[in-house]
Amino acid sequence: MSFAGKITRGGVVVGQRGVSTPRPGRRPMPSHQPEIDWQHVAIFAAGLAIGVTVGAGTALLLAPKSGRDTRRSIARKGRRLRSRTHDAWDDLRDELREAASRSGKSLKSVLRRRQQQPDDVDELDEREMSA
Repeated sequence: MSFAGKITRGGVVVGQRGVSTPRPGRRPMPSHQPEIDWQHVAIFAAGLAIGVTVGAGTALLLAPKSGRDTRRSIARKGRRLRSRTHDAWDDLRDELREAASRSGKSLKSVLRRRQQQPDDVDELDEREMSA
């Protein structure tokens, strides 16, 4: 197998069997992935946990209502949301059924007309298709 030219990857000329030699004037790219500094990850996780704890404590201290009132308010809003979404799904279902019924009726009428006119099967009337 032969080819014309050299194979390069990121400024490094790759010879046979993956042996790489750097081009003159360019530094070869490192072939290994950077290592994860677990100490920085642990510091970030600890900071995140402290931030969540301080935020939750502040929210509890500065809440305008008691816990019982807040739970009742959240439950009331949840019931309202559930009834609204249930009503919306019912409305959508009714509209889809009505649209399917209309399109089914118009399709049946087009098919009946086509069966009555076997000579004109290839020609479609645009008015019938758009109805």
